[in-house]
Amino acid sequence: MKQEIRASIAAAALGVVCVAGSVGAQPQGDPGGLPPRDPLDRPGRIVLQEIDDWSGFDTRIIGEMLVGSWRSTVPVAEGEDPGSSVSVLLHIAKVAVEGLDDVMYVELARDDDPARPYRQFFLQILRVGEGVRLRTLEARTMLDGLRAYAGFWAIPELFPPLSRERIVPTMDIDLRAAPGGGFTGGSGRCPTNLFGAIEMETEIWIGADGLAFADRGYDSAGTMVWGATATDPVRFARFAFPLNVVRSRTGLVMLEYPSPVTRMPKEGELVRWAYSGWTWIDGRLFDTTDDSEMLPEYEFPPAGGMLNFAWEEAIRESGQGTLKRIVCPPERWYVAGSPADGVPPRSVVVFLLECVNISDAPPGASRPEGPAGEG
Repeated sequence: MKQEIRASIAAAALGVVCVAGSVGAQPQGDPGGLPPRDPLDRPGRIVLQEIDDWSGFDTRIIGEMLVGSWRSTVPVAEGEDPGSSVSVLLHIAKVAVEGLDDVMYVELARDDDPARPYRQFFLQILRVGEGVRLRTLEARTMLDGLRAYAGFWAIPELFPPLSRERIVPTMDIDLRAAPGGGFTGGSGRCPTNLFGAIEMETEIWIGADGLAFADRGYDSAGTMVWGATATDPVRFARFAFPLNVVRSRTGLVMLEYPSPVTRMPKEGELVRWAYSGWTWIDGRLFDTTDDSEMLPEYEFPPAGGMLNFAWEEAIRESGQGTLKRIVCPPERWYVAGSPADGVPPRSVVVFLLECVNISDAPPGASRPEGPAGEG
């Protein structure tokens, strides 16, 4: 049976089921479900997380097999169109979660849109009796899911403080040693409503140099209606993803995604940017151009004071096609915050920036307003 993304890619039990290419398919947080903020949860500073070592020998073996960057070995069919397919990127990094050991952040994205993953969640390796299992966890209490933290697999120490109260267990997969090395396991069937199925299950294979997942959906008669067989799973191989991490002396952290730059701005030209901004501490989206008919633009180079320090630093030597995610300390953004957008003073914020167009400035053009929070 042909490998299919359909509304998903890879393992259902690993929480990978969602509309391919649609960030909106991710589970969203419940603002009413946020626990009281602890003393660390305050604006004004980035708390670097101390990531502990693996808790045991067996969890270390499995964890080190999982952690890293992966790409599907062949394009995976997408949606109902058998002629549409896309390669899938999978990134896994160990993170710190108060009260839980051996937790990893997992991110899946289309190869042609790596900065906007369609699926983000956590995995934990658990020792249960004499066995080991994988547990999926969802960030149900983050205000905009985990969208603010796309790419943080490369900077896991910059995740905001996480605790077991903020992430919810969703499924367990018992693991066993696989013939020839590595591990394998399955989830058993669980409820679903995808594409005529009422139940779904998954299998996973973990090796030092390869991963594989097989999803299957079943109708009310118990007949398999979609998915990959055990002999035809979605396979992933390790690779080095060229994400450039820049840690500025000013405190700004930038994730520079590989993207073709087709034009560099010249003096007097207009540069147009798309962007989204989140508060770092709780992942709340406070500003975005996603639904805007007109994107903000400015004359190059920007006049002093037109943009905040973080933006001015981030867009240096940027051209049409540049794609960056930046983590901004308040001193590089706006110490006073952005009251109109509900951003408290001295807040750390995260922006995704994309330079979408460079054009000649019309005669007599005035400088338009910039992104939210300015002034």
